Amino acid sequence: MVKKIDINCDIGENDAITADELALLDYVHSVNIACGFHAGNPAVMQQTVKNAADKNLSIGAHPGTLDRPNFGRKKVTLTGPEAYNLILYQIGALSAFLNVEGLTLTHVKPHGFLYNQAAVDAELAHYVAKAVYDFDSKLKLYALSGSQLAAAGEKCNLPTIHEAFADRRYLSADQLVPRSDDNAVITSTDAFIEQATKLIFDQQVISIHGEVIKLKVDTICIHSDTPNILDLVKALSESLKKQINY
Repeated sequence: MVKKIDINCDIGENDAITADELALLDYVHSVNIACGFHAGNPAVMQQTVKNAADKNLSIGAHPGTLDRPNFGRKKVTLTGPEAYNLILYQIGALSAFLNVEGLTLTHVKPHGFLYNQAAVDAELAHYVAKAVYDFDSKLKLYALSGSQLAAAGEKCNLPTIHEAFADRRYLSADQLVPRSDDNAVITSTDAFIEQATKLIFDQQVISIHGEVIKLKVDTICIHSDTPNILDLVKALSESLKKQINY
């Protein structure tokens, strides 16, 4: 029997909460809330925490670089200690809103450049994992499956959650297709369902080069800013309901 897998969503990345974001909460199990650096703001953080809590979702921090014009996705020069401080600062900010509500932060997932660079840069990955561990060693670290960040999390004994993507294409086991490539984001319903179900049931993904990549998959990410994501995840939900033993 295939176990149900966590579906997580990067969210709270607008200046105000949208209707589609609210609707997405009915189709995911955990959320990664922007902490005001790459996107979001205190009001959105507060309301997204409350909305996620109302749905009994696991709530995580989604820290990024301080680069709002580029949504935290542009390459920046960042030392390990600088990354450590960025992570620590943003986890603390989101945790304040959870504390007021009597809630507990469950996980941390870096955003954008910080996430992708830590996937291949062992030194940066160490500082990211260390920041999470130093804040709370019981926090789960969401990391790209098979990446340097996943290895760093496991090395410092963090509960490490290996993540794969339903709406992003892969170059290799530890590298997504850059968003500058027109082929980076999956917007076709059929392709979205095919990739998600292959990840869930086979623990595999097909790279853009046709290579079959075996992955450890504990959670699958969707992005709230992927075009038509609400329709895509609704279609996936209906497809999974029809799967025997799911």
